[in-house]
Amino acid sequence: MRKLSLVFMAVALYLSACRTGAPPPIPPGDGQIVDRQAYQFTQEERDDLLAFGVTEQEIDSVSIEDITYLSDDLRIKGYLLQPQEDGLYPVIIYNAGDEGPSPLEMTPYASEGYIVVSSWLRGHGGSEGEDEYGGADLNDVLNLIPLVRGLPNADASRMAMVGVSRGGMMTYLVLARTDEIRAAAVRGARSNLMCGVDPVKRHLGGDERTVPKAYFTRSAVNFAHLISAPVLIQHSDQDRAWEAHAHLMAGALEYYGKPHKLTIYDADDHDEWDYSLEAFEEQLEWIASHLEAPMVVLPTEAPTPSWPRETFANDGQIVERTPYEFSSEERETLLRLRMSEEEIEGISVEEMTYMSQGLRIKGYLLQPKAEGSYPVFIYNRGSAGLEPSPLMFYAREGYIVVASWLRGWGGSEGAHDELGHVNDVLHLVPLAKSLPNADPDRIAMGGVSYGGRMTYRVLARTDEIKVAYAIGAPSVDCEWGEFEERDYEQPESYFALSPIHFAYLFNTPMLIQHGGADPHVSSKDAQLMAAALDYYGKPHRLSIYEGGNHNLSTHVWEAFEERIDWMASHLESP
Repeated sequence: MRKLSLVFMAVALYLSACRTGAPPPIPPGDGQIVDRQAYQFTQEERDDLLAFGVTEQEIDSVSIEDITYLSDDLRIKGYLLQPQEDGLYPVIIYNAGDEGPSPLEMTPYASEGYIVVSSWLRGHGGSEGEDEYGGADLNDVLNLIPLVRGLPNADASRMAMVGVSRGGMMTYLVLARTDEIRAAAVRGARSNLMCGVDPVKRHLGGDERTVPKAYFTRSAVNFAHLISAPVLIQHSDQDRAWEAHAHLMAGALEYYGKPHKLTIYDADDHDEWDYSLEAFEEQLEWIASHLEAPMVVLPTEAPTPSWPRETFANDGQIVERTPYEFSSEERETLLRLRMSEEEIEGISVEEMTYMSQGLRIKGYLLQPKAEGSYPVFIYNRGSAGLEPSPLMFYAREGYIVVASWLRGWGGSEGAHDELGHVNDVLHLVPLAKSLPNADPDRIAMGGVSYGGRMTYRVLARTDEIKVAYAIGAPSVDCEWGEFEERDYEQPESYFALSPIHFAYLFNTPMLIQHGGADPHVSSKDAQLMAAALDYYGKPHRLSIYEGGNHNLSTHVWEAFEERIDWMASHLESP
């Protein structure tokens, strides 16, 4: 028998005022109850409830049934608890942890005047099917909604959802798929499975490299933009399901302006945490405040973040340019790497200074000397720095090339700041369009390592880039060990550092190149980003170079030719 825990109380009910009175008939199929048997507590279970503070009268006021219902043509087991007295009651859909639901945990909710329904999920508790850990088994939770509509005493306009541990993860994922849940509460829930800190490989059948889409689709933080229900997030600072999960989801909801509350308790580990009276009262206040509040309907379509930033009239304006002369050593290197003297002389190379948010930013501008209209390639530097020599090979292919040192680097004004760097790159777009020989409708972008992440972040903010690539680029910020040093009140400092969260905003065809032996950025970052783009139906190609290093210098010409072909094919297409 499972020990009674105050996780019962970790819930949120929410008022909904769209449907009252007799529910419509439910046709046979998903959500239909096909078997129901009365459930009786043992004396030991009753003693546990009494010790918790539930009275004999309250226990006897609740009808408890062991139910079987249909979900995707599978027979799924669960529990249904209802107050014995006739009336129209709000509903809690209760999502349990890995050990499965228990009437013992659900009774305190029902004794407060709620209908409570829970699912064992496929593959558990005698249910048909196989466990998918947040895959098709989400339908088992979603199909509890039509089940609720078919209950005569259920007010289906007042449905809430509660999730604990794995059930919290399921709650997040369900909230991204329906707006019929008026409020939710989670406790000790994982929100991001992509960083390899949780033992979920056994559930998903592989790691992030072999089944990346499974990890992406089960990481609820990727879908925070689709959640509209108010969410109460409770977590223990000693929880083995790391506290970072709670901060990540709260930061994501904050980023999108979604109603939520985060409370971190000084409590025991994941399985031992007993809620304090303070936590219980917080839950009751959360429930009451939303039950009494009028329904607020938020848009469920994917929002476009406003990306607020300070702008200046001269952003992207070149204020200084000086011819750059290659040293004899640099020229020898170019000649050794298959460039001829004629090709070198046919390209104008300049050091430039341009404006970005009032700062003077250094960079390079390379242009073919021959008159004509040329496509533009914006190159984003990695952490190793910026040199004009490697850019010559793109200029030789007929591109105008612009590249920025970014603020705080290479003599540029300002302090190192990633969001500022994104803006420095964005301001290269109007700069490029202002060049007399530039074709403003053919702009490409690419970057390596940190520059690849810059490329991802820029693509979420503009559709003016027609084609792009990233080499060895981080797509998921997994530096969770640094969370204590980050400002939880500023989601830009942690949530927004993972470009994968914004893959739904990409419209630019994306080439993702990665070295299979990259010692600095795991190839799983490439696999996960490709999986995200595939999930959203975005044009992309993934190329993992076996044995390749971080910047693919091990496959320099093969990888370069793939990039040139990729850019040319998309810049030439209508």
